Amino acid sequence: MNNFPGIRIGGYSSYSFENDVVESLNRIQSGPSGRRLLQKISEESTNEKHVTISEANAGQAPVARPRLTLSQMSKLGSNPTQREFESMLIKESTSSSFINKKGTASEIPWSKMAAEPEVNSSGVPIAGANPDNAFIALAHELIHANHHLAGTSKYGGSVTRDASSALTKSGKEELRAVGLGKYEFERTGKPTENSIRREHGLPLRTKYSRSGEW
Repeated sequence: MNNFPGIRIGGYSSYSFENDVVESLNRIQSGPSGRRLLQKISEESTNEKHVTISEANAGQAPVARPRLTLSQMSKLGSNPTQREFESMLIKESTSSSFINKKGTASEIPWSKMAAEPEVNSSGVPIAGANPDNAFIALAHELIHANHHLAGTSKYGGSVTRDASSALTKSGKEELRAVGLGKYEFERTGKPTENSIRREHGLPLRTKYSRSGEW
């Protein structure tokens, strides 16, 4: 996508889906922190390492997943075990350092009709999708995808409705994407779901889980 370097649309996508993606990316980049997010993705991407937005199936949640590049796959040999595959995926997407850059590609299944979340008057996520604001869910997943590209994602432990999930690495990754606590945009200067919500006059998300526990 010429206007959005580092981002591609998955194969076999419908024409209407492609239009939805472009429309949502344009809305994201219309604000300063959203524009910075897309710039970061462009900076971190390579010919192999990019973000693919694929058309989600009915009922499929929009969850960004790291994907090994062909070069990374070749290092595993011809017949890697599932454990070896998962170990490299986690290592490459989470263990980047200043002197040893890592990172993977990323894939996001998404659609305007399946994207969540909406939030209630207290900022707690609720069930149901609002196609008019589906770009927010895409922005949230693009933040995760940017972490995959950079090799700075946090992974480990479960993500449930219970408040204890906020203490796991995976839970902290979600808090970082939303921009809660020490991950607030005002503290880090890094784009978050909430900084993009604010740019579009939308209610801020105060919790990650629908339970309202964290």
